[in-house]
Amino acid sequence: MFTKAIVRTPGRSLVSGLTFVDLGRPDYDLAIAQHARYVEALK
Repeated sequence: MFTKAIVRTPGRSLVSGLTFVDLGRPDYDLAIAQHARYVEALK
């Protein structure tokens, strides 16, 4: 079982990344919230 994880908060540049045409531009605030929940789930 793993006891450590390396995580990095998403940078603002993620909104300029590749995406699927129908999904639109990524939502930075949503990505931050999802990342925070992911980190909590790892704990």
